[in-house]
Amino acid sequence: MRYPFRHYGLRFLKAYGGAYSDTSFPSIKRRVLLMATQFETLYSKSRISSGDPSKLTVEDVLVYVSYLRKDLGLSASYISHMVGTLSRICSMAGNNCVIRCRLEHPAAFPKRYSKRLSSLTKGDFDYILTLCNSFEGVSFRMLRARAIVALSLCGGLRHIELRYAKVHNLNLADRTMYLDVVKGGKSYGSSRTVSLIPACESVLRAYISSRGDIPTPYLFVSFSGSGPLSDNSIREDVEIFSKSVGMDFDLRMCRRSYGQMAKDLGLTIEDVSVLLGHSSTKTTEAYYARVRTDAVLERASEIFSEDRMGNEKSGGGGTCDRRDSNPVGSLEGYNPNQLD
Repeated sequence: MRYPFRHYGLRFLKAYGGAYSDTSFPSIKRRVLLMATQFETLYSKSRISSGDPSKLTVEDVLVYVSYLRKDLGLSASYISHMVGTLSRICSMAGNNCVIRCRLEHPAAFPKRYSKRLSSLTKGDFDYILTLCNSFEGVSFRMLRARAIVALSLCGGLRHIELRYAKVHNLNLADRTMYLDVVKGGKSYGSSRTVSLIPACESVLRAYISSRGDIPTPYLFVSFSGSGPLSDNSIREDVEIFSKSVGMDFDLRMCRRSYGQMAKDLGLTIEDVSVLLGHSSTKTTEAYYARVRTDAVLERASEIFSEDRMGNEKSGGGGTCDRRDSNPVGSLEGYNPNQLD
């Protein structure tokens, strides 16, 4: 077999294709083809014993992980994805070398450290929305950019949900939007309705009016009006607008800020999880919405106040001043020859 890795890689894609969403599968396919090229290169340079997934050894896996870390300088998260895919391909070829390598050499695999990414402060959140609603005399593209940012901030929509959002699913009277295309597609995603923060209403009405009767159901359209706005165009619109306001933010920060704002306004973590389309509140609490530190400190200060703790501010009847009594552990009055 001339290209064994490509052979098993294509078998893997055929077998697991239905497990990935329509949006994720192309990136998985690119990853497999990239890995095939990498293993062919490493084998041609005699750095590994074989390029065949059925014949790879534990030492070959170590070389590949080192190649990703040191030669290419890839992140721990990216390496984790690559090694995970390699493990499935090798297992399909009847080889558990990756599993054995993890067990025998756990320190060789970089650890992924997840941390909660930041959200906008209340002041920045309000400032951006104020600028989104300052749209008099702007071009169609800048108006579209304002509408995209406003809908993300006020509805928590993901990138893919913004791209495939439809005009007829937007109800500004009720301030809701139905999303029929979500992350996960038909494999693990589920459609949902989101509640919109009222501050986006004005700019969305202006954008829809400027958009006109373009014969496509998608809310955000290209200048040709032939279909949904491309991924790159959405990113570019957000980047252009963020630079124009002198702030560095993206759609993920807008989505996190929506979740945090909902939590700050009194919604439960379960409520926020439903609005964001999470299958578990663990994701919501870990990355999107937690009680702010200043709010915790304010409540703690109130609870720990002298009045709440039952302490009196000045001395009086029934109180005991420990400064007048023997300290704990004092040897005063202790007789070692006396046993109680």
